[in-house]
Amino acid sequence: MLKYRLATEGDVDLFFLWINDEQARANSYNKEYVDYYKHVEWYTKRIHSSNFTFLIFFSDSNPVGQVRFELMAPSEAVISIMVDKAHRGMGHASNMIALASDFFLQKNQGCKITAHTFKANQASFHSFQKAGYIFSEEKEIKNIQSCILYKG
Repeated sequence: MLKYRLATEGDVDLFFLWINDEQARANSYNKEYVDYYKHVEWYTKRIHSSNFTFLIFFSDSNPVGQVRFELMAPSEAVISIMVDKAHRGMGHASNMIALASDFFLQKNQGCKITAHTFKANQASFHSFQKAGYIFSEEKEIKNIQSCILYKG
């Protein structure tokens, strides 16, 4: 069973490992390796911002991945997810998305969450659908054919 908690400043190195994972970079709109010092600056600023919510998921005491929300407007947020490479393919993504989305929507009632997945990344697309997200449209984002889904 997955459990989660809000991320803290002390999680910066774990997030750094996840963000520079080869598959994570391949499935990101930003393909470039992230410099550690830039990551620390980015993470520290956002972990204290009311516009961001970072959740870390665990199975037993092992970190499984993270879900992040960025509030773009008072009633609209964008979700992103990353599953640790040791835990991929185990069905955790849809559970993480569902649990995190429920948590976020309870705290931000009336908010709509938007997800962007690569059209070619059907596993991610299906994880969002399984978590209750509704397909909205296909569109090109940063020269990548993408699927837009929403919840809320």
